[in-house]
This record gives sequence, structure tokens and C-alpha cells, in this order.
Amino acid sequence: MQLAWQADEAKGQVEHLEAVVALYRGPFLSTLELSDCPEFMEWLTRKRELAHRRMLDVLLQLMEVLCAQGQVHAALSYALRYQALEPWVEQGYLWGMRL
Repeated sequence: MQLAWQADEAKGQVEHLEAVVALYRGPFLSTLELSDCPEFMEWLTRKRELAHRRMLDVLLQLMEVLCAQGQVHAALSYALRYQALEPWVEQGYLWGMRL
């Protein structure tokens, strides 16, 4: 019974994380630039960086959960997404090679 519960919990976690990934459309307010308001631009830059880091964390979580479930192809698609968001970071490529 416990294994079934854990499988349902993992499935729910994957669905939630996949929904988060589907909502991410790139940098927060990417087309907005207010050069005459540096305070706002500082705030916006921080928010963009935070959203970007959170997306990377979600992608890592998805890769870990899917890999643990043996869903290698699904995990690989998220590793490729990670690489696209952070092409200069080795971690995405390591996941891609591992998968």
C-alpha cells in the first residue's frame, strides 16, 4: 500500500513541476525597460534573476524525480531545456550525458 501511495505522490509532484515549467515563458517582463527609473530596473533585474534561478531548480527537481522513476526520455527533455537556459553551466550537460 505504501509503494502505491509513494508512486501517486511522485506522479503528483511531477505533474506540479511540469505545470510550473509550462508556465515559464522566459525572463520576467522581458520587453519592459525603463531607463529613466533605475530603482525599478534594479528591482526588475532581481525579480528576473530570481525567476530564472527558480526555473533552474524546478528543472533539476524534475530531472531527479523522472530519473528515479526510470523516465529517462522525459528527464532528458528537461536537461535540454536546462542547457538552453544556462548554456555555460556544466550541470545541464552532465545531466544530459548521464541520461
